Amino acid sequence: MSWRFRKTFKVLPGVKLNLTRHGLSATLGTAPFSVNVGPRGVYRSVSIPGTGVWNRERLDTPSRSSDIKPPPIAPGGVPLPPPVAPSMSPAPSPSPVTEIRSASTELLGSETMAQLRKLLQEAYDERDVLAREISSAAREANIAMSRYRNWERGFLMKRIRTQGFAARKEASDTAAAKLEELQEQLRLTTLATEIAVDREQAEPYYRMRDDFAALSECRKIWDTLERHAINRAAERSAAHEAITREPVAFSLKACDLIQWEQKIPHLPNRTSGDMYIYPGFILYRASKQAFALIDSREVSLTFRAVRFIEEGAIPADTTVVGQAWSKSNKDGSPDRRFRDNFQIPVVLYGALLFTSPSGLQEEYQCSNSALAERFVNAWNIFRASLTAADVPTHAGSQGSDGSYKPGNARAAELLAQIKAGTMYYAGDDVPKDYMRGIGLLRPVAEMDDTQIRSVFPESPEALVFPKSAQAILAWIYFFGGEGVLKDETEAAKWFLMAAERGDPEAQRSLAQLYLHGTGVPQDYGAAFEWCRRAAEQGHSVGQAMLGELYYVGRGVSQDYQAAVKWFTAAAEQGQAQAQTKLGLMLAAGGDIDDPKPDQNVPQDYVSAYMWLDVAAAAGEVRAGEERDLLASKMTTEQLAEAQQLVNEYKSNGKDSRYNM
Repeated sequence: MSWRFRKTFKVLPGVKLNLTRHGLSATLGTAPFSVNVGPRGVYRSVSIPGTGVWNRERLDTPSRSSDIKPPPIAPGGVPLPPPVAPSMSPAPSPSPVTEIRSASTELLGSETMAQLRKLLQEAYDERDVLAREISSAAREANIAMSRYRNWERGFLMKRIRTQGFAARKEASDTAAAKLEELQEQLRLTTLATEIAVDREQAEPYYRMRDDFAALSECRKIWDTLERHAINRAAERSAAHEAITREPVAFSLKACDLIQWEQKIPHLPNRTSGDMYIYPGFILYRASKQAFALIDSREVSLTFRAVRFIEEGAIPADTTVVGQAWSKSNKDGSPDRRFRDNFQIPVVLYGALLFTSPSGLQEEYQCSNSALAERFVNAWNIFRASLTAADVPTHAGSQGSDGSYKPGNARAAELLAQIKAGTMYYAGDDVPKDYMRGIGLLRPVAEMDDTQIRSVFPESPEALVFPKSAQAILAWIYFFGGEGVLKDETEAAKWFLMAAERGDPEAQRSLAQLYLHGTGVPQDYGAAFEWCRRAAEQGHSVGQAMLGELYYVGRGVSQDYQAAVKWFTAAAEQGQAQAQTKLGLMLAAGGDIDDPKPDQNVPQDYVSAYMWLDVAAAAGEVRAGEERDLLASKMTTEQLAEAQQLVNEYKSNGKDSRYNM
């Protein structure tokens, strides 16, 4: 076709998107010339129809990954710097106001989506220019048509001014032809998109879309814009933080950038970009011309049940789970100083948090918590169907300095992701940012052993990565702050996952949660079992805790001899509290508060003095006091022998005389 009016025009090729377990690939154009963009690179194909003759050429240059050293890995531990246990450090202070907003579209997109994004941008730019020209041409055509019809319907002017009438007719026909041509060009700039999805991915995608459709029927959905901590003492509030939110409506709809016959999940946003969930990628659109394409494999979606003090109207599909006073004391009781104090309903909402390593950060709140959780579960099932692309057999090795030498791009990417996530968690060389840390570490934490082995087939030590990420996520949610709401239930979930993988610190922490009923139902038996597992792996705090459980008979039958055994194991590793307790038990011959015979613990003043003296030197005040009281009961010979044991301990770290 030759163009009469707009000579410069770019006809865009058709696009076929193929979603398989290896990810998304895009074929631009059709035979004889086409370009394929996918996980394995960019290729141009040229074929001669009907002959079977074809050629395939790679257009991009394979990237060579440099050696990336992750933080050192301690046996059974987490990437250093290690998380600090709750008993060792106060919770981090949250920022005054934390804005919940994604990075710019220039930084947000996935590299694997760059070619498709470029094509979409070209299509949009072409359509934008054409749309303006069509609007102008339509006005011109209307004017020309109106001038022609005014004379055509009359009797006199078209007969006495025949040349003018002919000119008006020609102008009307020309304007109509120009408008028709521009409209045809607009049609040709609409990307003809075909999306082919393998059955293995199609079923979970469409199931996820159905669950999203159900979620969109929630009575209320809000876009969470920002949050800030509340000074509970000053404001007399039962809430820990306040959020700013705006109502939005989820729906299934089409996006003008990508023409597809199917409607897709659409999540609007009040301050940043709307999200459209396609098979294999999310289209994030901040404005008409600013958008990003994010690979679904890079996107983490987290569900959190939220107890919310609702001062507005209560949605009909939510659950009221309690009441809070408008002005309350720290324990939740009403502050009697306020005469007009009143109760406010506490409801259960479901929070959705979208994150990605590139900076996606969007949060929503839904009135129906069950529907929100069901959608998140469906998303995670769909995402799990997209495994990493095939990798070479040799995925890397471990160097003499303890660092991993990645042998493929996926291994290098994973190590960089872990390192960056740990840096954002610890604030090491970057501003502390828990949200970004979660976005980077959660995909690693969700990997199973099979997926890790596919990336590091010759490095079994790499199996530590998921449990390391799980442990860090647990501490983030346990403490809260830095834009992350404190959530002990979510923390318990991640502690459990890391504990089941054998992480001793996670096992000890989980035991502590069960012991006090924090984030989980109180269960002394479970506390004992997880504590035992940590202790048997040599975790000193776990050993001290297990000794205490045996001492008081909590979750297990009281057993002073077993208590001494585990206190000794912890004391020999320098655990000062265990050293104090061990010294007191040996001095009493069993029960510290009620010494009795036949408690299966021989009284031993000499070793008791040694452990109390060592603990006092470590800063245990009570140990020093009890040591001095014990010294008044000892003979000169016993004191001399005890001092000799102290010296031996300082030289080799063990009481050579008392080792059960």
